Amino acid sequence: MAKFSDRIGITQPTIELQLAGMNDSLRNSLWNMMIDALHNHIILWYNPMKILFTEYFKQPIDDLPYEGECRPLLRSIFYKLEWSEV
Repeated sequence: MAKFSDRIGITQPTIELQLAGMNDSLRNSLWNMMIDALHNHIILWYNPMKILFTEYFKQPIDDLPYEGECRPLLRSIFYKLEWSEV
């Protein structure tokens, strides 16, 4: 939903395609959507991380931490990625 100030015409909503970068708002929104999708499956964090490590990051899976440490690791990686990698 648009902000109240946008709806009554005091401010203008930002309608800009981000073709050469990604602002913090978009990055945070993508992270939040991913966390929300995995929230009910926290116990299963190891499986998506295993796939990311082997298929996307091309890292050895023995570098993968135990389940309780997967979420902080993924967050750290996610926020360091270039906009085009997110």
